[in-house]
Amino acid sequence: MTQRMATSDSVNGPSDRPSELAPSENGGGRTLAVRELAWAALLGRWIEFAKASVALPTSGDGARWRASIAPFIELQAIVWALRELAEIPVADRPFARDRAEMQVRRAGTHLDEAWRGVPMPTAMLELLDDATIALRESIYAGLVELIWPGPGVLEVPIVETGSVEGTLALMPPGSLAMPGEPVAWFTERDAVVVPGCVARPAKRPTQVYRSLDARGRFVRDTVAPLEHDTPSGLPMLVAISIAGTAIGRFTHDVGEWLQLQRQAMGDRQAIDVVWVAEAD
Repeated sequence: MTQRMATSDSVNGPSDRPSELAPSENGGGRTLAVRELAWAALLGRWIEFAKASVALPTSGDGARWRASIAPFIELQAIVWALRELAEIPVADRPFARDRAEMQVRRAGTHLDEAWRGVPMPTAMLELLDDATIALRESIYAGLVELIWPGPGVLEVPIVETGSVEGTLALMPPGSLAMPGEPVAWFTERDAVVVPGCVARPAKRPTQVYRSLDARGRFVRDTVAPLEHDTPSGLPMLVAISIAGTAIGRFTHDVGEWLQLQRQAMGDRQAIDVVWVAEAD
């Protein structure tokens, strides 16, 4: 979700869209120099914002805005830092997530106190929501997805996943993956290999929703971010583990599942795949 900076009649907050400050991309991620430049520019705007807040009245809404400056900036910084979590060692990420969660709670408490008895500005509510989403998505830092490039349809094989660790989602063995679709995604664990699939970095996890008609035949696949409104259809990727905790398992016999998939395909070689655009 895109963050929005609150404004008042006397103070305008800095832009908090790092993508506008640092549009340069390198292999799916910003270079270190560009990230540092973006952070310096953003920090400078926050400092200007804090200095301007001195001119706010000390009573009424002015006092509420003055009391909101520090937690507001803190939330902005946390959201930024969580988006860069993949840059720190895997072993340090759980502590960083826990610390960020405590800071978000503390900042939220301070904002609640500042606006007690009156409606909190929409932009602040949105920033709290953004921070909550950033915390939730932080468990996917460093995410890698495996894409079936084609040609043709892939019969997903039995994949060796080892012990439960990190985060992993995978199409069940016997599933039919269409060209261009994610077959698995993982992070903070040993790499998972699906023969023929291509590994690439991903900003966030996606799900493949397979639509069926009244006769039980496949209609299309919709690939959408997990945070997106859930499309109709059968979710094809099974979450095996999240942040080291076992979540799910495959429940179908491989041969039976493959047979059901083939029957639902009919005489078609593939079905259409629709991608839902990610929101930044």
